[in-house]
Amino acid sequence: MGFTINRLNKLITFTNRRNYQYMLRFIVIGAGGAIGTLLRYKIGGLDCRFSSGVFPINTLVVNVSGSFLIGFLWGVVDRFAVSSNLRLFIFIGVLGGYTTFSTFSLETFKLMRDGEYRTAMMNVALSVILSVGAVFLGYLGSKIVAYPNTKLRLK
Repeated sequence: MGFTINRLNKLITFTNRRNYQYMLRFIVIGAGGAIGTLLRYKIGGLDCRFSSGVFPINTLVVNVSGSFLIGFLWGVVDRFAVSSNLRLFIFIGVLGGYTTFSTFSLETFKLMRDGEYRTAMMNVALSVILSVGAVFLGYLGSKIVAYPNTKLRLK
């Protein structure tokens, strides 16, 4: 069997179609991410009069609203036929750019819905403890790098 021009054309067409779909996914996710990030920035900049500035109310608003949106939209998408690109745009793009907390919340919800209560609670505990711990370690690491010859202070 020789390698004919017809076979080469089929291979090129298949490769171009795969590359097109792959690049389209990046564009869809990137566009959604840009929208979500800008929404997060806008809401994060709102002046919330309910807080004295200590409690991160804007972040709480973003996380809770993102969690509500991912739950609501997942329910809608689960009920209706929605293209994979639109799912990528909404869930990974917009809501991923808006808050990753919404993804964490959806995953925990799915575990509870499926009766995996112990795993869900372990997910909550580990996510919160390890994430806050990672912030602490990252902050500590930045102090070590920025000020190598000084006594460590967390302020």
